[in-house]
Amino acid sequence: MKRLVIGAVALVIVIQVASTYYLTNRIRLLRACVLIQRLCRQECDDALSDTLNANNARRILDSVAHNQARFDCVSQHGGDNAALRECNEEADRVFNERMAQLDASDAAASETRERCVAECRREKDECDAYNDSVFSNPTGAVAANVDVVGTVTAGCLDDGGPCFVPVSDFCQRASGACDQCTLSLCGGGEWIVETVGNQLPVDTTLVAASDPSKNPRVLATSTTRGNQVVLNVPSNIKLGEGEHLYFGFKSQKKPGGPVDVRIRRRK
Repeated sequence: MKRLVIGAVALVIVIQVASTYYLTNRIRLLRACVLIQRLCRQECDDALSDTLNANNARRILDSVAHNQARFDCVSQHGGDNAALRECNEEADRVFNERMAQLDASDAAASETRERCVAECRREKDECDAYNDSVFSNPTGAVAANVDVVGTVTAGCLDDGGPCFVPVSDFCQRASGACDQCTLSLCGGGEWIVETVGNQLPVDTTLVAASDPSKNPRVLATSTTRGNQVVLNVPSNIKLGEGEHLYFGFKSQKKPGGPVDVRIRRRK
């Protein structure tokens, strides 16, 4: 009986320790998502502040230049009222045009900040979704008996490429896709890439980038097995700040139009 009691107490302690560990790590990851969003929004606010401050400094300089221009008008056309009026009107026109340009710059910067903040919210949502998937499925992988298959349209392959398509496009259309599809392609694995209809071979890469046209970070490069193009996706993908996953496509032949590409995970 004593051993039974000791065993029960030990089990309770283990459960409490495990629960504490789980909650501690869950809170840590949630805080990390909040911190990422906070830093992201701070960058948005700083960019807006820099633009507004620069424009206000420009307004002061332009106001000084405007007053100087009107002063010059008086010194140059003091005895000719018509010429003085025309000179002043031209100085006012130039000044008002500059102010309108600066006002437009302020408005554009504010709109850019709103888009930036929306992107920060989206990244936090992805971060939260990824954390949820980690705690609901610690391996981050898709069950072996679940098919993940979808099609993307590579409209950029008209001239053979290379060109890039967001992985998120695939994930939105794919059946069996996991919650972390856009972040890790469901924990990686071996993926088969084939064109629909015409057996056009396409070399495929998986890259991480904020802008894939500017120095993308290559995560995986396809190999050819018979008539199949195989992409081995790593299981430990970690995206940097502002990075997203993209499929890169390239073909030796020029299809002359959009190509539908089917991508499926091998069981």
